[in-house]
Amino acid sequence: MKSSVLRLILLLANGLLIVSVSLAIEYPETPLPTAVTEITESSRVDIAAEQRIAADLRFLASDDMRGRGPGTDGLDRAAEYIAERWQTLGLDTNIFGDLPFQTFKIPGSISVADPLTNSLRIMADGYDANNQSVNGSTDNAADAKADGKVGDLRLDEDFRPLSLGGNQAFQGPLCFVGYGITAKESGFVYDDYTSIDVRGKVVVMLRKEPQQADPSSRFAGTSASKHAYFTTKYANAVAHGAAAILFINDGVSLQGKEPANEPNNDANNNANNNTRSVASENDRLPGIEDAGRSNATPSIPVMFIRRELIEPWIAHETGMDLYELEQAIDQDLKPRSVAFAGVSVAGAVSLKTESIELKNVICRVPGVGSLASETVVVGAHYDHVGMGGPGSLSPGVIAVHNGADDNASGTSALLELARKLSPAMNEDTESRRQIVLIAFTGEERGLLGSRHYIKYPRFPIESTVAMINMDMIGRMSDRQLIIYGTGTAIQFPSMIDRVNLLSGFQIRKQSEGYGPSDHQPFYERKVPVLHLFTGLHTDYHRPTDDFEKINTDGIGAITDMVYQMTVELAKSPGKPSYVAVQGKADIRLPIVRRARLGVRLVQFSTDSQESSKVQIESVAEDSPASKASLKPLDVLLTMDRIPIDSPQSLIDALSEKNPGDSVTLEVQRDNERLNIPVTLGQ
Repeated sequence: MKSSVLRLILLLANGLLIVSVSLAIEYPETPLPTAVTEITESSRVDIAAEQRIAADLRFLASDDMRGRGPGTDGLDRAAEYIAERWQTLGLDTNIFGDLPFQTFKIPGSISVADPLTNSLRIMADGYDANNQSVNGSTDNAADAKADGKVGDLRLDEDFRPLSLGGNQAFQGPLCFVGYGITAKESGFVYDDYTSIDVRGKVVVMLRKEPQQADPSSRFAGTSASKHAYFTTKYANAVAHGAAAILFINDGVSLQGKEPANEPNNDANNNANNNTRSVASENDRLPGIEDAGRSNATPSIPVMFIRRELIEPWIAHETGMDLYELEQAIDQDLKPRSVAFAGVSVAGAVSLKTESIELKNVICRVPGVGSLASETVVVGAHYDHVGMGGPGSLSPGVIAVHNGADDNASGTSALLELARKLSPAMNEDTESRRQIVLIAFTGEERGLLGSRHYIKYPRFPIESTVAMINMDMIGRMSDRQLIIYGTGTAIQFPSMIDRVNLLSGFQIRKQSEGYGPSDHQPFYERKVPVLHLFTGLHTDYHRPTDDFEKINTDGIGAITDMVYQMTVELAKSPGKPSYVAVQGKADIRLPIVRRARLGVRLVQFSTDSQESSKVQIESVAEDSPASKASLKPLDVLLTMDRIPIDSPQSLIDALSEKNPGDSVTLEVQRDNERLNIPVTLGQ
């Protein structure tokens, strides 16, 4: 008598399936042995795809790629890697002549054009450039300056120009405007400019804002309000007519704590002096681009100057040292802006911007028949933020930001999609639209690659019927998948539901077509779009976005889904009907992270058995199962005394658990029954 065998190859993680289930019904002449270890042919394809995805991810997210930042060798190597793969697969890469590269230039790093054209001089009535009294005069501001600097300052030691402002010379009287803030909130007004006219003057201002170490601050507690931003301060100074800005470090940042407010005694003075000595050592100049860039019109020059060079002038004019002045502002929120009598400043800023050549990488599967003149685009960006800097959420950290999820995950899926499309489409003579695959660059700098393509499309946007974008699809949990743009075409919701019958995802549909990734420029041109996404996480734009945290099975399953949607969009006689959707997508939608075991299972049964058995086929590296010494060929019997007779029964049991919970698995290993404690992961 023949017996049916049901084999399910899956990875159990976070309590639910992470890869698509492969089913094979066979009717062998004799019952299968107790331990079924062979894998069906369809499963071999899935495993091979997963291995290819993992290999591509390892390469793209390796430290050798240096974070794939614009202008780096790593980004260029990634582009060549993508192009060579597509050429090897036989896809059409003769998109621009005989090349797949759409090149364009963007502003790159900013540096000093010439040290001689970047200068800063402080001048005081009665003193020459060497800080010497003129004609023995004693009745002038400089006599009371108490070590205030007069004369030429040293580039990169005393001051540094910032890219926030413009290139030009400047000169004017010097004045101090506190934090450079004009805040007129509901029931709260603070204005450093209220009692001082700075038109045509050079303003000195502190970084950040008052009460920044106070949780009950009128601004934003210990978080930074908009008034603390360089750009806000810059715009405010321009609005008040300042000729130039000199930023200095604030005391809280230098000390790492709020300035002390202690009685004035010797012990406290010594403690304060020691603290201020440390602060003086920390009075460093930021990088040229650390305050950002501004395209504001009009523009004024901006520099950063060491605090200790300005402090004596402030003490002379206010009778308080700068720490005491900051403390006083914190206490009563009253500005202490002041003009420096007889003191003026002259200087010049001259910075240069290097240009960087970037390239989108493009290939296509040609169309056939009556639909061949229309296009379906599938894209993913392959750039990231390099070694950190302005795009990093780890400020001050110079380290490789590998960008495994963002977006080596989408890029590896695009490469696997190309492999799936190439043989299928080459053998298919059915009428279809051409499929264009684009690996975008410059996404992290503001969707630069996709915007360039939209501005200079290789194939007409008017005949582009849909665009599918894969960005950050590497952290799937519980089969949860977010798809944005589901409302941008009438046909999209039903298509997604139909394709998902095979994929089995828990899909969260978001209708909006506007969102911070490369689909948005297409939607702005009335192209229906979809963006697949597995959610934000704490490694986003940080050096910890590494390969080891990627769910390659999930990427494989998403690639399968994108393949099905792409083929349907290419072959459907009618094209998607564009719908205008108001609003912008919220990428902060929470993803529930449940308990993870980390095993691949085989289910088997024979006529001689009353119920099926579940056996471990493989154990994921560095998973909870691996750490608990579970092994391939172990047969799972129970979890916390709950019978395990199918993958679903284990899924159900895990769904009641949380990461970090301890469970006991009863397994059969050879002829021995073992009780193995396991701490579940996430």
